[in-house]
Amino acid sequence: MIKDFIDIYSKLEIGIISFIAPTTSYLLTTYMSDRKKIIDKLNEQQKNIESILEEDFKIAKETQLKATEFIKQSELKQKSIEEEIKFKLVILNFLQPKKCIVKLFCYLTLSMILLLTDVLIRGDVFNFYNHILSVILFSLSIFFFIFGIILLFRIAVKLIDAKEILDEELIEISRESEFVNVQAAK
Repeated sequence: MIKDFIDIYSKLEIGIISFIAPTTSYLLTTYMSDRKKIIDKLNEQQKNIESILEEDFKIAKETQLKATEFIKQSELKQKSIEEEIKFKLVILNFLQPKKCIVKLFCYLTLSMILLLTDVLIRGDVFNFYNHILSVILFSLSIFFFIFGIILLFRIAVKLIDAKEILDEELIEISRESEFVNVQAAK
């Protein structure tokens, strides 16, 4: 029974290493091509929060908004902008293609190496059968495989969020560049 389980488990692991992980790697590198531009833009926005609030202050003066109302609105606006930028930066920093791919393949490769070592020990290939070592290696293999699957799931979920962020930010960047081009043409 354990041999059947090991056989199924090894086929599952090989399938993930040979198909799902490379597909995820491809998606990461494809979607994250403009990542650096957007991170720079978000960092710039974070630095420019003060100027945004100054513009709001000018508008509040013109509309004769009460100081307490302006302060409350400014605090809420500043907090929401900072939270939004922080959320976007966390997702984009998590999805560093090289880092994610290396982590993913390390987990899955280590799992496969431990499984192969366990199979060699269980098969008593080198007359080195040790049941406790075999159980430990198999358990560690499953442990690292589960870590790899969890990482794959996290990457997939964050990739969906990042794609939405990238689309929003790219639209905004293109609008800004069109505005600059129109201003330059005048």
